[in-house]
Amino acid sequence: MGLECAPRYPALSYAWGCAERNRVIIVNNLKLRIPKNLYEALFALRPSLSPFLLWVDYICINQEDEAEKAWQVGMMRDIYARADRVLAWMGPGDPESENVVRYLNKIGEEADSCGFQHVLNIGDNIIWEHLAKLYASRLGDSSLGFIATRLKTTLFAAAFDCHLFSRTHSGVPQLETLALMGQMLRLEQGDFIYGTERIDLTRFRAAMNALHCFNGAVCGRYKADDGGWLTPYHFHLIRGDFFYQASTLVNAPTIMRMPVFPLIALLRLTCIGSPNLRKHGPHHLHCSDPRDKIFALLGLATDQEDLERRGVTPDYRKSCREVYTHVTAVMLQQGHLSLLSYIQPRHKSDFGDLPSWVPDWYQPITEAFQIPANDQMTLQPAFSSSGMHTAGPEVEVKRNTSGKDIISLMGYVYCDVRDIAFFPDRVSTWVIPEGQGFSRVEQWFLETLRLTYHDKTAFSSFTERLQAVARASVAGVRQDTRGDYVRTDERLYAEAECLLRLSMHGIRDEGIRREARDFLRGTRLERSAFRSDEIPWTGLAADITGRSLKRVPFVTTTGRPGLGYDNIRPGDVVAILKGAQVPYILRTLRNGRFKFVSEAYVDGIMDGETVPGATFRWLDLE
Repeated sequence: MGLECAPRYPALSYAWGCAERNRVIIVNNLKLRIPKNLYEALFALRPSLSPFLLWVDYICINQEDEAEKAWQVGMMRDIYARADRVLAWMGPGDPESENVVRYLNKIGEEADSCGFQHVLNIGDNIIWEHLAKLYASRLGDSSLGFIATRLKTTLFAAAFDCHLFSRTHSGVPQLETLALMGQMLRLEQGDFIYGTERIDLTRFRAAMNALHCFNGAVCGRYKADDGGWLTPYHFHLIRGDFFYQASTLVNAPTIMRMPVFPLIALLRLTCIGSPNLRKHGPHHLHCSDPRDKIFALLGLATDQEDLERRGVTPDYRKSCREVYTHVTAVMLQQGHLSLLSYIQPRHKSDFGDLPSWVPDWYQPITEAFQIPANDQMTLQPAFSSSGMHTAGPEVEVKRNTSGKDIISLMGYVYCDVRDIAFFPDRVSTWVIPEGQGFSRVEQWFLETLRLTYHDKTAFSSFTERLQAVARASVAGVRQDTRGDYVRTDERLYAEAECLLRLSMHGIRDEGIRREARDFLRGTRLERSAFRSDEIPWTGLAADITGRSLKRVPFVTTTGRPGLGYDNIRPGDVVAILKGAQVPYILRTLRNGRFKFVSEAYVDGIMDGETVPGATFRWLDLE
């Protein structure tokens, strides 16, 4: 019997959590062991008088039959689309978090009456700005801190630190639930249930959209042309505490309505997050089976048919290494070379070593140099290191006699990495110790400057050198006033001059210090123009702090400063791949092939400057 003949049924969406089957229920007079989280959901949802029909994946799919699991996972989109209602179980609840659901219900009711269910940015933002400013003028500046703190502690901290976003006991949100929530966000009927409280999909979406809009309007007044009224402290308190999971959820309704939402976009949405793990917490979505990083999303992908033609289907008989390798090869052949930017320094995988050109989707992946827009496809800002060749990548997949998976990409080697930055007191690139904020920024900036003096003739003036250092320090990327990621502009150079002036004491080389001093004498920038206590939290210094996590500056044999991940070594090569927007760092192996190392920003070659006259050839990556 097909789905078209099925009776009306609601479907249960829940996070599997711990996969240990330590609870028992009776199904058709047989004992069935199920996970604790499912047991709690069934216990809370059971009717008091009469039975009711409910579709539950763990019960309706034979978990011992890999072939059936693969077949049913492929049908998941249709199963949830045909359900007359989806019940999303978020956990057993506690008093504080149940208060959050009631709070969201209140906000959602008002927001829905204003149309926020359908539109993320509704009305004139000036209205929101005046509202926030009114609170500030009547209650004083301290009220903003109170409002921001209340948003944090009463809404987002409680909601997203508990089960409202389906976290496991380890605090990691579940990928299985996001995949199913993706279906909910397309439906008109659905309930999020947390303990004894529930909120329907309409109100939840409206509440999140309204809060997102209010947050954007408040932050938009920071350092505005009229002088602004938010202090740096309040700005970062309000903006910084909108966690990554909240942004993911807010964007999901808009994204899900877009006609193009392929697997690569879904992977960006669920696997990529902010590099500031201490502040934002775990930002990738966990799943109980690492293969479900792929399989749980296939039913949502708009390119599902193309993937199936290329052999990408749920198949639990394959190892995780086989799944990740095959899917990466297919997406590269589809033209998504940007996924190479998600290959980052990693620990050894639990399921065996992956080829160097395959991202480990099961481990946390942080933002690349280019940030996807809300459609998760458009990369910001636009680079074009391969020039006019960005239109047509060429990819071949093969396996050598020893069984290694090899990818061949058309490209050419531009130059070598000559030297990388050295930070003697830096224990790890993954964290910034307390109290080292601005000192770390100074070291980063001055070490990048020092690297450029390996070739003293690479720049015609100190001004040109300083501007290249400023761009390389942040990978040529900044956020504009609307929050979009754009190429750096003249504003960056004024901030670089300020940072240089404040960091002069740290320059050890007398020749560099003399050139810097002569340069600063010729500028109009006064020391009083910037306060040193503001520098660590605004402008260039803040951008450097974000870019420095997991990364290291370097300089090429052509004298160009660059930025890449911290596994780069002197002697690695900078390669331009046909169809890629950014350069990549490769390591030459003895057999003439290459190992993939890192994405890269290399100042001066990001717009195809090196392509004329270059000879492209096949580069084999193991």
